[in-house]
Amino acid sequence: MSTKCSIAHGTGFHLYNEVFDEKHVFLQLDKADFEVTPDRVMVKLPLHVWEYIRSFPGADLSYADVSDEQIHQEAVHAVDSRLAEAAEASSDRQRNLIALGGSFVMGDIALPRNEQIANYVAHHQRQRAQQREVLAQVESLKNQQR
Repeated sequence: MSTKCSIAHGTGFHLYNEVFDEKHVFLQLDKADFEVTPDRVMVKLPLHVWEYIRSFPGADLSYADVSDEQIHQEAVHAVDSRLAEAAEASSDRQRNLIALGGSFVMGDIALPRNEQIANYVAHHQRQRAQQREVLAQVESLKNQQR
């Protein structure tokens, strides 16, 4: 099973994320000119590939400006919706799918409501911290160019 999430691809290139690596973007070029030294890698990008890649949105930074209160409100809504959907499920199979759908962020559906909310909040606060770090690094790069 591949863990690649394609951003853009075409003849001779593939730009992608790895599922469990939120800090990098990967570019695979087939038959590309490149130079490698112990300190760097230089890849010669065809201009049409670069222009195509630039047309895609960058990283998801949707939580960078979200407050703790907003995350908490979102958590309450998400957990309550999940619990209601599970309670209204017409079969064990449907209930299990609902439980599985939120387990990565909220934890097991059998956990107390407050624990699920806390798990959701913690997950999104970590996500927000990573996004803020990315924005700070981008700003630092911009400041180096001034």
